[in-house]
Amino acid sequence: MRHDSPSGYDLRPALPGDLDWLIELRTLTMTGHLDVSGERLSRADHRRRVLDRFASVRIVTLADTDIGMLKVDRDADSWQLVQIQLLREYQRLGIGTRIVRELLAEARRSQIAATLKVLKSSPAKRLYERLGFRVTGEGDQSYALRIDP
Repeated sequence: MRHDSPSGYDLRPALPGDLDWLIELRTLTMTGHLDVSGERLSRADHRRRVLDRFASVRIVTLADTDIGMLKVDRDADSWQLVQIQLLREYQRLGIGTRIVRELLAEARRSQIAATLKVLKSSPAKRLYERLGFRVTGEGDQSYALRIDP
């Protein structure tokens, strides 16, 4: 999927050879948020989470460079944004916002709700709320959010 703009990016399916890179990406981008939440994960824990629904993983590329990952679980009732992670140097450039906006536009066209969970310690919650998500539940460490078409 090609996206032409200053924050243009491509999405490609993840391959088994991407696994080590995806584990490193997840470790780099999530450890600080998880630490604040009191959750300490080992490399094996990160690996398990990357492998969960691996067929849904898309690598985000920019100028032929792998910069992140997107994992969306698409059910008939709703699409769950399971994970979106970008390397730190590509955060706050509008790329993540654009990815989520385009996912939401596709969900609206399909008349499908979108859901996600976000750690309470994550600043991404503000982004999701700006995009129209509303809190529908709360756990010890995360919020459940939803946006209807």
